Amino acid sequence: MIGVRLLGRTPLGGEVYALSSDRQYEIPAVRIFVSMGKPIRELAPRDVRDVLEFIELLNSGLVDAKGYVRRILAYHHGDIGEFGSEAIYLRGVSRLLTFLAWIPVGALRGVQGVGTERSLRYVTHRAGFVLGDGLIEESYEAYISLRVSKVPKEDARYLLPLATRTEVIMQVPVGRELSKWAQYMAEQPFDEAQAVGRLVSEWNRREHGFEMPGVGRLSQRFPLRVSEESPRRAELERLLGGRIAYYDPITETLIMRRRASISSMHQDVRNRRVIFYWPSWERVVDEGEYLIPPVRSDARGVFDRVMGGLIERARELWEAGDPNAIYYLPMGTLITTYSLIHGNNSIYGTIRLRTCMRAQWEIRNHYWQVLKQIRDRFPGRLGPMCITNLVCYEPDKEKCPLYKGLMLKIGRSQQRQSHPKPTKP
Repeated sequence: MIGVRLLGRTPLGGEVYALSSDRQYEIPAVRIFVSMGKPIRELAPRDVRDVLEFIELLNSGLVDAKGYVRRILAYHHGDIGEFGSEAIYLRGVSRLLTFLAWIPVGALRGVQGVGTERSLRYVTHRAGFVLGDGLIEESYEAYISLRVSKVPKEDARYLLPLATRTEVIMQVPVGRELSKWAQYMAEQPFDEAQAVGRLVSEWNRREHGFEMPGVGRLSQRFPLRVSEESPRRAELERLLGGRIAYYDPITETLIMRRRASISSMHQDVRNRRVIFYWPSWERVVDEGEYLIPPVRSDARGVFDRVMGGLIERARELWEAGDPNAIYYLPMGTLITTYSLIHGNNSIYGTIRLRTCMRAQWEIRNHYWQVLKQIRDRFPGRLGPMCITNLVCYEPDKEKCPLYKGLMLKIGRSQQRQSHPKPTKP
């Protein structure tokens, strides 16, 4: 049975809920539903699109939470197996807020925990935006026109602003870890994030009696000003010397530089093995560059017009001293990050996941370049699981051109071994 408690609302209309359950499979089942935006068809009695309605189905016994979780675990999506009895559900909040919410999550970054957001491969435009004006509405109309003209969803979303609404479940252990996360959110320069931090912190203190001392700050954060950027960024840039990746076999450390869209980084930040050194919002707005996905030439003009207009509005508001300027940045806005991954197993696991054909194209292209630059020094074979382990656990793998090509190659090799050419006498 899942208990649902509304903790309060943000100034921009988002809702903050505390979820609690007496069964270990129920919170992970809700996380699966959040990611997909719809139930697994054969495991639910009817089609629903609302998280609170799905929770009602679980509570009524019409959905088997254990079967739901076991279905996804069969595809080796391991983080769903991190069970917990409580979670924070953020409903109708911005993409900007969820991006910030992920940054400190991961033991190396300061907060243990997991979470699930509505999949960024697709934009749920039904919920609208946390801010609204003619320019933002124009981006929505452009998004719809691109979809009508058959531009893939994961590409069309690049032109939507960070003001786009979404939802996320953060499954952070209550008490100390949740208090660290809430304090981090409360210190963000945006009213929306501050409200979430205060509401969660107050609930954690009231419900569990824990409150973090007001000292220290998590080092993993996206700074507001250039003066607040970590000096490690300059040091790592000098160390890389023009490369995008460097691997040290002695310390088992991978150092990377990545110039990528916020949309792509939003997905990469959910890899809890990576430590990031972020640029400042001031630098991002000042540079004002964006990435147009590989679309038809007739669609490029739409991206240029809409994304350029959003960035120009963000720059105007920023110069006027309004931090809400960041909400206008399109998800295709480019940022430059420096990052570290420690440990050969973590490096291998990250590259295996990100070079898979199911990975988002921008992330996949980056990690294939990383693979090529470090494979001569790395003590093991790097690549997607179908190459390194000759196995794939993803659904519909038979449709993957990489998997099909590899299986065909293996089949021919086995055929040659079973039918060797006759030798001349």
